[in-house]
Amino acid sequence: MNVIDLSDPAINVDYDSLIGIDNEESQEIFENEVKEDGQQEEQEEASSRKDGLIVEPGRDVESLRRAIRDQLLFKIHRQNQSDCADARKLSNDEEDESRQQKLERIREELEELKIENLTSEMQTEIKELCEIQSKLATESSSRLTNLRKKLLETYEGQDTVILPNIILDTSNIKRLQKLDQKISLMERFVGIPEALEAEEDRKSVHSKVNELYRSIQLLQGDDKAEGKLQKFRDRLVELNEEFENSLLGKKIQQDLRLKDDTVSKLVMPENKVKEINSMYSMFKQYQDSLPLLAERMKSLNKMNNRVIEVYETTKGLDSQITSIQEQGKVWLKALNELDKKFDEQEVKIRENMEQIRRKIDTLEDEALQRNSK
Repeated sequence: MNVIDLSDPAINVDYDSLIGIDNEESQEIFENEVKEDGQQEEQEEASSRKDGLIVEPGRDVESLRRAIRDQLLFKIHRQNQSDCADARKLSNDEEDESRQQKLERIREELEELKIENLTSEMQTEIKELCEIQSKLATESSSRLTNLRKKLLETYEGQDTVILPNIILDTSNIKRLQKLDQKISLMERFVGIPEALEAEEDRKSVHSKVNELYRSIQLLQGDDKAEGKLQKFRDRLVELNEEFENSLLGKKIQQDLRLKDDTVSKLVMPENKVKEINSMYSMFKQYQDSLPLLAERMKSLNKMNNRVIEVYETTKGLDSQITSIQEQGKVWLKALNELDKKFDEQEVKIRENMEQIRRKIDTLEDEALQRNSK
């Protein structure tokens, strides 16, 4: 008995020419006479082998149709399986399959082939493939277990851990500590950097020291040339002489009361110099804390400005509240007046209703009298 091998890729069947098998119009009935000798069967087998098909003798059209339909359904099923496998590969970011995954996939395909109605030869082949797959799976599992055992043995054998040789130098740490102390002392004299950065005036320490040096130099004078304070004193003496020589000075010399008043109010140059020296000594005494005081005054000035802004906003809110209260009073008056007008209108409407009722009553009486007559 000959078998049709439908899974053989070498057989090229024109399935488009077999589409119309299910149509009753396209079906044709062939009659054949049965001969005792096997010449006709041999001729049919030879012609079918030329076309590339192995035809089973004495097979009807219905079985052929069933076989072709099963082959088509099998190919569609395999195509769907391949599409599903491609989708899984794409979802796994195109990762390569491991050996265990490949064996699992082959096993699933073989299980699917076992379920289908196949010939005895294909079933034997599938059994052989299943045995090969099971052998490969056992070999891969044994290899994995051996590798795990080796890794665990090597890990358990390592009892000691070698640490890197780290040498700590305490001299650098001491130097850093000393530098930190020096920086803290400088911050005490100069001021806190965070407070300086928070303010608008962000001058450097060098510029501030130069400004202090200029102010002290103006007060103290220069050693090389004549002192600036001495120049200031000479200029005051010249101004005093000019004042005495002027008309006002002459009047003061003549009028004693005016002279006493001006002398009492006049500040002598010596007193001014003494006051400047006392201020200079006081400034020198508080020169360390003066920058911090200035920064504090600036922060207090900002706080005062903010308080003034808050006061102005509260004042504006108070004025708005008063205006709203006045508007509420006006609306209350308007509502009271509307209420009064509504009451008056209600009284007038009631009076009109009574008049209308009286007229209706009179008209009804007149109509009754006319009907009675």
